Amino acid sequence: MSALVVLVPTRARPRNAAFLAAAWKSTATGDSRLVFLVDGDDPERDDYLAGQRRWGCEAIEVRVLEGPHGTGIGAILNEHAPLEAAEAAFVGFMGDDHRPRTKGWDVALMGALEQPGVAYGDDLLQRERLPTAMVLSSVIVMTLGYLIPPGVRHLYIDNFWMRLGEDLGNLQYLPGVVIEHMHAVAGKASWDEGYVASTAPERFAEDSAAFEAFLAGRWPGDLERLRSALVPA
Repeated sequence: MSALVVLVPTRARPRNAAFLAAAWKSTATGDSRLVFLVDGDDPERDDYLAGQRRWGCEAIEVRVLEGPHGTGIGAILNEHAPLEAAEAAFVGFMGDDHRPRTKGWDVALMGALEQPGVAYGDDLLQRERLPTAMVLSSVIVMTLGYLIPPGVRHLYIDNFWMRLGEDLGNLQYLPGVVIEHMHAVAGKASWDEGYVASTAPERFAEDSAAFEAFLAGRWPGDLERLRSALVPA
């Protein structure tokens, strides 16, 4: 059991995983664990597993997924986040293109959440505007049963985390904690197949519609249920 588990869905980017693992090893100082979620049909699956052996760190895991693929990171996170939330006080997310730069970033983000909420640092891209990498209290996932709005595949997940923190009255932005987002849109990575697919117009349209439908339909009831669960006994 760890205090924090950070989930990283990744596909066909074992080099990114290696860079993130190295950054993690040099900056994480708390009781935290990094879990890469790799599709079982990923053609570079063996490279991820070889990397895990090279990293030689018990706090970093490569987990090969079974079952259907191509469902987007939303479904993957919603399957695994509740399992981790049952064992850890905090659950987090990073993309395989995030790089923690601030030593002790994990301790700082957990420390910002004395009450249930969402904490994030400066990604040097969206900065305060969006929590592209974040940590939240596991009780939130345990109560809702999901980390991502059901039906959302890839985009608008950070918009949801921001809305979640705001609606709970505990959204914590720590500008001194840098978790750099090495995204292609920032000119810090090449436009590979994953970036092209995740930023396609149809992806924006589908995820935007799913997110708006979630906010208008399911979210008010789920938020009320969450607020009730978080009231001290």
